[in-house]
Amino acid sequence: MFKGAEYLFKGFKLITKPGIKRYVVIPMLINILVFSGFISCAYHYTGIANGWLEAHLPQWLQWIHWLLWGLFVIGILFFFVYIFTIIANIIAAPFNGFLSEKIETLLVGKKTEEELSMIELCLLLPKTIVRQFQLAFYFLPRAIIMLILFFIPGVNVVAGISWFLFSSWMMTIQYLDYPFDNHNVSFKEMIKSMKKNYMLHTSFGMMTTLLSLVPIVNLFVIPAAVAGITALWVDNHSKNFIHQDQHHHVNKTNKHD
Repeated sequence: MFKGAEYLFKGFKLITKPGIKRYVVIPMLINILVFSGFISCAYHYTGIANGWLEAHLPQWLQWIHWLLWGLFVIGILFFFVYIFTIIANIIAAPFNGFLSEKIETLLVGKKTEEELSMIELCLLLPKTIVRQFQLAFYFLPRAIIMLILFFIPGVNVVAGISWFLFSSWMMTIQYLDYPFDNHNVSFKEMIKSMKKNYMLHTSFGMMTTLLSLVPIVNLFVIPAAVAGITALWVDNHSKNFIHQDQHHHVNKTNKHD
């Protein structure tokens, strides 16, 4: 059940390997800046949420205000963790993709593609933005439904738990997109492949979300998650898509010739 979570801890080990650490610096710096904003926003909006809850909570539920408030806070924290992780990953996406490629090279013992220069890395940004929009279109309708639950008295008791499970699934999608994209696998095919083992992927997202709330540790979560999810890709997905990627590159080479 928690095999997915083990991949995150494997990721922490992988980013300390020789030749890998230099690819971790930029994602980590971006993470520091983004999560500084997360702390201030989370503090501000939990106060607003408490005021709203006190004003709208029916009299017959006042006795469990503390429980609802706790679940409300959990939901808000997980909401901001996920939103700010999205922002951090959009900014760091080309570098995360590069890190994922290096981790895969380390794990499989050979290069998957020719090494990219910094200029070529920057040129990947439009492609990365398109993938992020695909992720956003997948996320937003489902997120709106989840957030509505927070404003329904009684139902909002389980809203925090529902959001945690949903954001954990989305967190895994966010990171798993890097190795899939590196192998030119479509977003739709990635989701289809993930659904074959829901708990593996959700447990990875759960642990990533929880560690994103831990001070100091959360500064290293993004690169560790990229590394860990790449290991998960190698063990659970690569055999189904690696030939497809090789075929894509052969056709691409032939066109250039």
